[in-house]
Amino acid sequence: MHFAEAVPAFEIQLQANQRSCHTVKSYRRDIGMLRGWLEREDHPLSVDRITPPLLLQFAASPACTHQADGTPRKPGSIDKIKMSVRAFFGFLNDAGLIPTNPARILKYRRGRERVPETLTADECRRLLQTASQRDAMILDLFLHTGIRLEALVGLDVDDVRLPEGRVVVRHQKGGNEVTKAIPVALLPRLEDYLRRRIELDTDSHALFLSSRKLRLSGRQVQQMVEKRGHEAGISKRVTPHMLRRTFATRLYERSKDLLLVQRALDHRFVGTTQRYARTSDPAGAAGYVGDAIFGDAKNS
Repeated sequence: MHFAEAVPAFEIQLQANQRSCHTVKSYRRDIGMLRGWLEREDHPLSVDRITPPLLLQFAASPACTHQADGTPRKPGSIDKIKMSVRAFFGFLNDAGLIPTNPARILKYRRGRERVPETLTADECRRLLQTASQRDAMILDLFLHTGIRLEALVGLDVDDVRLPEGRVVVRHQKGGNEVTKAIPVALLPRLEDYLRRRIELDTDSHALFLSSRKLRLSGRQVQQMVEKRGHEAGISKRVTPHMLRRTFATRLYERSKDLLLVQRALDHRFVGTTQRYARTSDPAGAAGYVGDAIFGDAKNS
């Protein structure tokens, strides 16, 4: 079977197992790195001709260890690529499309403790102070609800229930619908944003619009968040998932209740949530006061 047939079959398996669009894209990107390397090195593109030594060569090559601009990848990023390759060939083997899994030879770091990178309260304030009203509202929702990127871009105006202090999330990982509480201190800003959003002349129902008055894409939100991080002078690479981690880590620091964090993040298994039981920066937790996690960040 050629890569051109194998990759779509793998994607169908991921979708059938209710993996999110973001996860499917991540796997596709990592497998694409392997395919691109095979093409450049003039190696066979039939999956049944891929051998363990060939995959070791790929794992040791700059295609895996370095980014396109030559910057070395972090060990965790390299591990993710290896895990994607193992999952891809594992599927092909399980489906009977290849006799063995040649990627079993690829090893990655198991069980190493790594504190998730998060933002301090001061960094969150700086981040919000650089933002326009729309962008600040997006950042606020990430930081105060732990909402996933896919769910945020799927929000419609009607999903915001101001009288109840809640937002309905319909585009959840796994297809579930949940409601998320909005901190009381955040409600006035959300109400003001919503009033201005409703006044816009557009047929779109999306809560967050682009400059063309169309629903923002996940990629546009990712670029915005990273740009705001640079403008705030934050040395870390700020991403939507980092903001979600920040919410989760600080919530655990305040509550010491792992099940509460699990419910807030909509994790299926508590084991997925346990990484947030390791506090990152005690000084960063000082901003958790009242209903808002970081106080009134826009006006501080």
